[in-house]
Amino acid sequence: MANRKVSIWMYVKIGGRWRYAKPIEGRNHKLKPGWCVVEGVEQYHPRGAYYIRYREGAKTIWRKCSNAADATIARERQEVYLAAHAHGLTNA
Repeated sequence: MANRKVSIWMYVKIGGRWRYAKPIEGRNHKLKPGWCVVEGVEQYHPRGAYYIRYREGAKTIWRKCSNAADATIARERQEVYLAAHAHGLTNA
C-alpha cells in the first residue's frame, strides 16, 4: 500500500533548540497562524516556519511552506498527487 498521508508541522525555537511541533487547528478547521502544541500546552510562536511531511517509500520528505495558508494548500495538493500516484496515474 502506498503512503498517502501528509501532515503539517511547525518548526519553532523551544528552550534554545529548534523543534517540530503540531500546529493548532481552529473551529473552522483552518490553522491558527503562529500557534502550536508544545508538551501538551498551546503556545504562540510567531517566528515559526511551516513544513509539510510525507513519505516516498522509506524516505521522509520535509517541504517548507511560507505560511499557514500555503501549508494547508500544499498538504491538499500533495495528498491528491500521492493518491493519484497510488492508483497508477503518472505524468506522461
